[in-house]
Amino acid sequence: MKLTKDEYTGERFLEFSLGKDRPGSLVHFVNDWPQLFKREEYNWRTFHLIHLYIEDDQMLGAVELQAMLLGFGFRVRLGLKNTERLLEIQERVKEIESLPHHEECNCQICQVTGE
Repeated sequence: MKLTKDEYTGERFLEFSLGKDRPGSLVHFVNDWPQLFKREEYNWRTFHLIHLYIEDDQMLGAVELQAMLLGFGFRVRLGLKNTERLLEIQERVKEIESLPHHEECNCQICQVTGE
């Protein structure tokens, strides 16, 4: 298990694995309350009174559950199996991360966004 901090939001989440031959899983805790008091920092505000969400992600071999009540909640994503598409994505991410900073990425996303 590893506690990780999201570089964009500053929120923390717990990464873990259900086995060495399975993709990573995570638990992410959610608190909607701060955005209600920091209006100038957000483009919009979302507050969950009651929220229950279950997803079976067959392409990436995972199951996800989100549950929230009165602005507090959690998201659990369980990686169940490595799929062909997941392995392709992981390989592409390794390629992009290995590029020197001065080289341009040639992936379709960067070509569209211009980043």
